[in-house]
Formats: sequence, C-alpha cells, structure tokens
Amino acid sequence: MKPIAKKSITIASLVVLDQVIKAIIRHNYFDKNFWILDEIFAFRPKVNTNQSYLGNYVNIFSYPWFAILINVFVIVIVYYIYQYYCFCAKQEKILPKAIYVLLLSGAFCSLIDKIFFGGSLDYILLFDWFIFDLKDCYISGAEVLFAFVAIKDYRVIQKVRIRDITHFCYRRWRKNDIN
Repeated sequence: MKPIAKKSITIASLVVLDQVIKAIIRHNYFDKNFWILDEIFAFRPKVNTNQSYLGNYVNIFSYPWFAILINVFVIVIVYYIYQYYCFCAKQEKILPKAIYVLLLSGAFCSLIDKIFFGGSLDYILLFDWFIFDLKDCYISGAEVLFAFVAIKDYRVIQKVRIRDITHFCYRRWRKNDIN
C-alpha cells in the first residue's frame, strides 16, 4: 500500500472515531455528568458554539464563516508544509508523519463539527478548567511532538526560510513541476 493511502486511511479512521464517539454521546449520554478520576477528569458534555478555543476570548474567531475559513487554511498549510518536508527530507520519519496525521485528523474533525453541528461537542472536563474532546487530544499530541522535533532538529529548522516554503508550495500548487 502506498504511503499516502496509509496516511489517508489513518486520518479517516481517527476522524471517524472522533465523530462516532460524539454521535454516541449526542444521542445517549448528553444529559449525563460524572467524575471519572477524583476531581481531575469528568465527563461533562457541552457544545462549544464559539467555534474554537480562541472564539471563547476573541469575537472574530467565534463567527462560523471565519472559523471555517481558518480551518480550511490550516488544512492547506499543513498539507503543503508536509509536502515541503517530504521533498527536503527525501525520506519520511515517523515523528513528522505522526504530526501530520494528528494535525490533519484534528483539523478535519474540527471542520466537520463547525460545518455540520455549529460547534464542537466537548465532553472531557479537566480540573474544572476547560472541556475538550478527542479532536483536541489529536491536536495537542501533534503540538507536543512538534515541540520535541523542533528542539531535537533545531539547527536544521533554523535554516528553513519561509520564502523557500512559499515558493515550493506555489510551484507545487500552480504547476505541479517539482519531482
């Protein structure tokens, strides 16, 4: 099986898992609340209609059309930056591949939530601070892995120029002439 197919199947599986869990909660457990781990984790379903974490604090991020636009932009940027990474690295490593899969899975879950449900069904409460869902775990996992890779490969990353990435992405998008 080609690497792109493996990643696509993994991304689709993670998206389906997130959406199935939300469907089960939405139809069977939306009115339930209980502590999972002694006032650390709780099950407390709530629909976040502010569209994103930032939407809770900055008004423009709570507008559905703006949140969807940002979401699509993130998906496109993640895709092209990963293409640039593959072009430069000549060989895929497991951590960048995991970051890519987790970020795209989280972004697609978020897009589905925004378009079809008007917000995200969050259901895990942490320390009575904030509520999150599986999609947020995907994104947070990708962030942690990215921080690890950025620290580990700092010397290589500091040589990357935004101009080179932009030029690569434009050529890939416009002409598809990079082998």
